[in-house]
Parts: sequence; structure tokens; C-alpha cells
Amino acid sequence: MTSTVSPVDALAALSERVREDLAKIRYATGNWSLTQERDGKAVLDVAIIGAGQGGITSCFGLRRQGVTNVEVFEKASKGGEGPWVTFARMITLRTPKHVTGPDLGIPNLTPQSWFEARYGAKAWEDLDKISRHDWQAYLDWVRETLDIPVVNDQELVHVGWDNGLLRLTFRNAAGEETVRLARRMVLATGIEGGGTWHVPSFISDTLPKSVYAHTHEDIDFDALKGKRIGVLGAGASAFDNAATALEKGAGRVDLCLRRTKIPAINPYRWMENAGFLAHFSELPDLTRWRFMRQIYSLNQPPPQDTFWRCRRHENFAFHPGTPWTATRMDGDEVVVTTPQGEMRFDFLIIGTGFSIDLSQRPETQDFASSVML
Repeated sequence: MTSTVSPVDALAALSERVREDLAKIRYATGNWSLTQERDGKAVLDVAIIGAGQGGITSCFGLRRQGVTNVEVFEKASKGGEGPWVTFARMITLRTPKHVTGPDLGIPNLTPQSWFEARYGAKAWEDLDKISRHDWQAYLDWVRETLDIPVVNDQELVHVGWDNGLLRLTFRNAAGEETVRLARRMVLATGIEGGGTWHVPSFISDTLPKSVYAHTHEDIDFDALKGKRIGVLGAGASAFDNAATALEKGAGRVDLCLRRTKIPAINPYRWMENAGFLAHFSELPDLTRWRFMRQIYSLNQPPPQDTFWRCRRHENFAFHPGTPWTATRMDGDEVVVTTPQGEMRFDFLIIGTGFSIDLSQRPETQDFASSVML
């Protein structure tokens, strides 16, 4: 018998079950700190920077421990948090559908429960991986269901000290600044939180910005229809952007990489087990450092489905052993120099990742020199 309950009603009922679950396991609900102000100014126990999946899960985790004097600050406007509806251009998440996270062990809060309420149990059974748009919708539902206290349009621009407290200065889109005091801070600033997006200087110093974009930027792919596109990089985002350009009608896309061969095995898949995901943080610092040093030394291939998403287009080619060494303009054409000769394009997409440098981030630059590296 087919259910007549609408997805909206099913999700509302699921949210209520989540709240009932949490009420049944609630304990230690009193505040950890005896005072929540100083000299008439409010003092947060914890300020969380970033309202993506890491930020809202951190807030939920603190609440599970009885720490409720918490606020989450997000620089984007509501609905624009995280990469999933901004610069992510994959079709689905990379991770298998059964990998959970923001639910923190509450069954009714899992992605599966949300997906089944919205689409049905059969749809979950048939699903391979969750789409990025569904994942963002799930995160929005988690945030609303848990009533996570998010303050949008607040970019952290300075961290200072105020008699033993963190003095946090936020700025909104209008340029107005607000100061908040906090005992602790959690940086949930995502993939770019450790530095800055990287564009090689031989590109940024020689080309007008109108002819290239980094993969994290807002790219007008419709304007690239019929154009010759050069993509630099061998990672997932480079292939994602190449595929998007092809699907939007690019005339030709050539993806160039330094490696002479694309790796065939993804070592990161080994980490998708409960032993690693649940207990890696408990290992000694030196063991964790050695492990991450080893894992970062291994090349990671693009996801298989992303690779075939590009390869099914006859006007796509990838060029191993073809690093870019210089660029220049020749009229309206972009000329790229490689060891294999010159290549000519109408537009470049740069998939060269990011540079790890805490001094480049406004929220960390004032204490970057004190961080052990």
C-alpha cells in the first residue's frame, strides 16, 4: 500500500521523533559555567566559526555534553553555507551512503532516516550515493530540527585577548563590526580554513582575471559554451569542473596534469571503517602525524564516476606529463607553454588546490606564529 503522507509531513514527524529521542537520553543539562557575562557583556562558553556540517555537528556534540552556552557564526547568508550549493560541482558525495556523522548516533537523525522520510525506503535501497543537493537539504533539516543557534552574515576578522577571554571581531556584508567574548573557539571553517586557494603566480601575474578562474569560484559555465577550455590539475575538483564545462556545451576541454600516470588505487578508501573514523583522534600525536604524512605522500586518483563523466565526451582529452610552465595572451587567446609545446585556449580553470598558511586567514593570522607546525 502506497503511503499518502507528504514528504513535508513525514519530515516534520521525523523531527519530532528526534526531539523525543534526545529528551529520553538527556542528562547533565545545567550550564557548565556559573557566569555568562563580564562587566555587563555576554560571554559565550564556546564560539563556533562556520555553520557547515562540521560547525553544526560540533554544536550538537557540545550540547550532548551539557554545554549549551554556544553560538555558531557563519559568514555566508542563510542557505549558502558550505561547498555543496556553491563551488562543489560533483553530482554526488564521494563517500558511501552508509557513512554517518552529524547524527552522533541518533538513528532518527541519520541521513538514511531523512532520505526515507523524503523519498521512501525503496529509494534509499536503490540509491548509490547521496547527491550534493540532497546532502545540503539534509544538513539544513538537521540544523532546523536541532535548533542550532546560527548567526549568519558574520565573518570573523580578528581574534584577540580580553583579560583571559577571546575577543572575537565579526564583520557583516555591510561592513559593520560586532565584538563577542568567548571562553573557547572552534574553527569549523572547512577546506579553506588552513590557508588560501592557490593560483600559480605565472598565471595570476600574466593573465587578466577575465580569462581564468579557480575551481572554488563562481564560474559562468553557460558563457563558456563552444569555447576551448584548459583545465590545470588532476584532482577531483579539476575533473568535476571539466565535466561541468563539457555538460554545459564547451567546444573542447583539455585537462593537463604533471603526473605521467593517473593513479589506479585510492588509498583513502581504506580509512572508511569504524576503527579509523571513531578512534583516530585518540591516537598519540606522533602516530597520527606519521599516518597523515604517509597518506599525503600517496597520490589520490579522481573518483571513477567523475573520470568517466569526462571521458564519455569525445571533445575531452587529458594530458599526463604536461605541466604548465608559463602563460601569455595572444590577442583574445590564452597561450599556455608546456614541455610538450604550446596550447591555446579561450578560458582556463585552475584546479591547483590551496596553500596551507594560517597567516593568510583573518581568523588565525594574529596567532599563526604561535601554532606548532
